[in-house]
Formats: sequence, structure tokens, C-alpha cells
Amino acid sequence: MFSRTIVGSLVALFALHAAAVDKTSNPDLVAKLKTAATQLDRLNLLPSDSDWLYDFTSHPYYTFQPGGVINANAATFPATVGYGMTLAILNLGPCSMLPPHYHPRASNFVVAVQGTTDTYMIEENGARRIQETLTPGKMTIFPQASIHMMVNT
Repeated sequence: MFSRTIVGSLVALFALHAAAVDKTSNPDLVAKLKTAATQLDRLNLLPSDSDWLYDFTSHPYYTFQPGGVINANAATFPATVGYGMTLAILNLGPCSMLPPHYHPRASNFVVAVQGTTDTYMIEENGARRIQETLTPGKMTIFPQASIHMMVNT
């Protein structure tokens, strides 16, 4: 059983991350993409080749300094609507961690670019914990709604 201090700390931690959300760049387009009947209808809503390209460096909060996180997801990159995924550029500083959190609407794909990062994930009560070590060129997936965290070792 968790103590009240631990539960309070976890609630505070999740509240902190609840404030870190992406603003939907084009709500009308996202709504239309969600209700498109066919893939052809989706393609007609994204008529330009550039609609299929996401430039992390053009995001207003882009930084590749430690602590920087930029997400490509339905809010920031409408072409991802319906695929249930988020791809992020994250720079964890030396000996730092991304605390336990979850994404209720999307799976998170993580690719290591440099360094060594330990990842931890549990999908639901009773499931085993999955732990992996990412080094450059390796990838892991955090399924939708799984609780996960990362530590830069």
C-alpha cells in the first residue's frame, strides 16, 4: 500500500505534466481528418506534399538543449491524425530523467540519437515491467496509456 506522501507526490507529478500540452495548430482540419470516410478523403484534406512533412526545428519552442521536448502528433502535425502515435524529439541532460507519465490518446515511439537511456514501462495493473536500454539507432514503443519513464545514464 502506498503512503499518503508517495500518493501525493505522484498526484503532483501527474498534475505537472498535465499542464505540458500541445496546442492544436489547426482544429478545423483535425476535426475533418477525424471524420473523413476514406483515405482518399484524407488525402484531399492534405493536398500539398508539404502537409506530409514535419520540421521539428520550425516549432516555436524548439531547442535541442537539455530538457527540450517537441512532439509531432495530431495537435502539431495533422497528417498523424488517425494513426494513434506521437514522435518526439527529447533531449535529456546528463544524469536526468523524464518522470513517469502516460499519453491517453497515442502511442509514443522513441528513437535514441546519442547517449544511453534506460526506459521503463508498464501497461496496466498486473502486467510485467518492461525495461530496455536505448543506445544510438535503437527504438522502443510506449503503447497508448502505458505508464513510462526514461533515465539518461
